[in-house]
Amino acid sequence: LGMLSEVGFDIYDWFKSFLLTFFPRSFPQLGPPGPVKAFVLVCILHHSSVLGMTIPMNLSYPSMAAYHQVGFSMLVSAGICYLAGQYKFTLDAKTEGGLARIKKIMLVQFIVNGITRIFLWFPAIYRTLHSFYLAGDVHFLVGGSLAALGMSMYNVLVVLDATQAFLKWLPRSVSNVSSNKQA
Repeated sequence: LGMLSEVGFDIYDWFKSFLLTFFPRSFPQLGPPGPVKAFVLVCILHHSSVLGMTIPMNLSYPSMAAYHQVGFSMLVSAGICYLAGQYKFTLDAKTEGGLARIKKIMLVQFIVNGITRIFLWFPAIYRTLHSFYLAGDVHFLVGGSLAALGMSMYNVLVVLDATQAFLKWLPRSVSNVSSNKQA
């Protein structure tokens, strides 16, 4: 059920992002224009992988453990990191307490993304693709490989971003934090 909810959101977000990236003047009510890089990262690598595989997996492999591990871990990771990130933007990095909380949030995001998007993702996707291979399911093997490639690229970029943000905030002190730069 969680993955189907993700499908619904990804359909909405794909179309909204497409309109804001390529036709922003025609749809100003949807929000500010979106950059092409963000469209490629989120809509092409992430959303297209989810949209291309979730319903077929639910229909053909509903009891595959690796599929449920991936779905659960990715949704939990996104939820934790998004909520923590939103809270981070309410903090004042110019105070000792605010900066300490920001550093803790950056550490949580770094750890959660690393565990879910690297250490859980890659073994689970290998088991999934290997299952398709053993079953002789060429369509799922090819489709799954393409989706895995897109989502793996997305996951690696998310982990790299979380790592850069963590390393950026780790050495900071209250005296050297600028008022307008939060990761």
